[in-house]
Amino acid sequence: MFIVSFLIGGLVEYFSSLFQEKVTGTISWDYSDMKFNLHGRVNLVYLIGFGLFGLLWFMIYPDFLNILHKVFSNNNLFMVISLVMMFFMIYNMFISLVAMIRQKRRRDGYLAKNKFEVWLDNKYPDTFLKKIYANSMFVDN
Repeated sequence: MFIVSFLIGGLVEYFSSLFQEKVTGTISWDYSDMKFNLHGRVNLVYLIGFGLFGLLWFMIYPDFLNILHKVFSNNNLFMVISLVMMFFMIYNMFISLVAMIRQKRRRDGYLAKNKFEVWLDNKYPDTFLKKIYANSMFVDN
């Protein structure tokens, strides 16, 4: 379980970093100054952390599942709450992604071409995105 969590955590972190850089022109973390890093995207210390948290989750998951079953004895209520949370997270990820892509396009000098881009410019200006993504840094093209 440690090795699986180590590997999956590392792959998700590496490819999330790569995706963010290529699509939005930003990075949110850089481990280049740490030993045992891979392209500054992952490093051994955090990979070990992923492995340990995976072990911990594996140990507490059965108890966690029992608590959920007691709290949500009605499976329909659990399903509705799960679906609402899932759709909220999908919406959140979509808006975050398009707002950051629009920020990159603004930096590249592209004016808003449609109502959605105008809405993004008004709702998510650079000053707001800087507050939300305080660690985000622009990458030189």
